[in-house]
Amino acid sequence: MRILVTTNALVSHFLPLMPIAQKMKERGHDVRVAAVPELGAEIRKHGFDHLEFNGWTDPEFEDLNRRAQKVRREDEGKLFMSQFFMGLAARSAIPGLLTELEKWRPDLLFRESTEFAGLIAAKKLGIHHVRFEIVNGESEESIASNYATEMDALRTSVSLPAIGEGYLRDEPALSAHPKVLDDTMRINSREPYRFRTSALPKVPVAGRPEWLLDRNVPLVYMTFGTVTAGEGRARHIYDASLKAVANLPITVLMTTGKDAPPDLIKNVPENVVVRDFVDQAWVLNYVDLMVCHGGSGTVLGGLAAGVPMIVVPMFADQPDNARCLAAAGLSITVEDQDIGMLGSRILDVLNAPERKMAAEQAADEFSRLPTLDDALTECTTVLAAKN
Repeated sequence: MRILVTTNALVSHFLPLMPIAQKMKERGHDVRVAAVPELGAEIRKHGFDHLEFNGWTDPEFEDLNRRAQKVRREDEGKLFMSQFFMGLAARSAIPGLLTELEKWRPDLLFRESTEFAGLIAAKKLGIHHVRFEIVNGESEESIASNYATEMDALRTSVSLPAIGEGYLRDEPALSAHPKVLDDTMRINSREPYRFRTSALPKVPVAGRPEWLLDRNVPLVYMTFGTVTAGEGRARHIYDASLKAVANLPITVLMTTGKDAPPDLIKNVPENVVVRDFVDQAWVLNYVDLMVCHGGSGTVLGGLAAGVPMIVVPMFADQPDNARCLAAAGLSITVEDQDIGMLGSRILDVLNAPERKMAAEQAADEFSRLPTLDDALTECTTVLAAKN
């Protein structure tokens, strides 16, 4: 079977697709990944052929960023969904993707839920498609309910009729989000098929990790994802959070992302180690607590490992994830304007054994979700039912 995986330019959206894409490949399917040229090296690193589609120009993206700086921070995500994911990115990609799909016609298109060129191309050419839910249920419902005008504009650009709401209601969907992260009433005609995509924590390598300063005190892993360091209105969180944990009786490992600017952090306290990247699945073997932004990939890793969390949400689906985790007793939320309180909140969680017990119970429930193999069988079953 020919399977095309489509993703946008964010590595944090591409990587969650890889476990199931690898399983598809292991089963003998011809799997390729369609994305902008900038993601080519990452795609090839994972062993996939890269089907390129056109991206946006730097001036176009700079203009969008300027407009984003003028809206309220809570409206920034809506602007980017409307004007970037469903606008600039999709419009740039659709013509070339249609041309490529006429040459290499897949049997199934497997797209992540913020990549819309693949959806429009599949609709135009009559290709079966499945969505991988990269964000939680509330965000997925928002996409399905609030952007009908934008989707109709994309449809009419390829001579498909405008249909208003409902364009995603019947699309089969897979989700790596357990129900605890998805408390939104779905009005889709079907619930997503839930499975676990996060790998279980890796066995620690022999010897002491060089970033583990003192194992006699708790280790706190602090990460704000791969995008925050380059986001002008959010980058203050790094210095502010480290200032809040200075001199606490803990060790802190902070990761910044490989593309973080060199001037991101001005002062590093003695109890803190800063690295651009450390394998999260390895780190979580040692961690007593994780402080994070609430991004889906990070949160799923924490749930799988049974690690208590403190979430400092800033944008995108992060506030929704923070709300769901807090409601389930699996994290507490610290808003970025209250980041000075982070130190005391860390001590509160470390001194609350019920937090660790709740995290371990969630990990046990997470481990009982269907497997990647089950999810792949679901994909092929969907295709067989359509034919």
